[in-house]
Amino acid sequence: MNCMDIKIESERLLLVPIALKHAEDMFKTFNDEITKYMTPKPADDISQTKDFIKSSLSRMKNNSNIQLVILIRETKELIGCVGLHDINTKTPEFGIWTKNISHGNGYGKEAIHVLYDWACNHLEFDYITLSCG
Repeated sequence: MNCMDIKIESERLLLVPIALKHAEDMFKTFNDEITKYMTPKPADDISQTKDFIKSSLSRMKNNSNIQLVILIRETKELIGCVGLHDINTKTPEFGIWTKNISHGNGYGKEAIHVLYDWACNHLEFDYITLSCG
């Protein structure tokens, strides 16, 4: 399995590997309101967002984590990020955030469901936990 080649589609969403081209959108929308009850806190400047993306890409190349952006399928608008961490263990962990204006539409739930379905077909695990901050 190559984590860099993952592309998951649902009825409304497209999940694709994170890339540096997403840095500006992520920096603008991963803000204090989104992270009120989460860790990590928002980046102070875009270089920190780029560092997160580079680190995510490195872990994906090592097949230890999956870090995907959540796009609206029709428009390709970035609305958040979903990850599956420690995929080489028996208890990987989901992480997710969506930007404020997309809240209340079930996008986060849909992203988790399709990533879970993908994981059931591609990974071996006992169970998956969900990071809540």
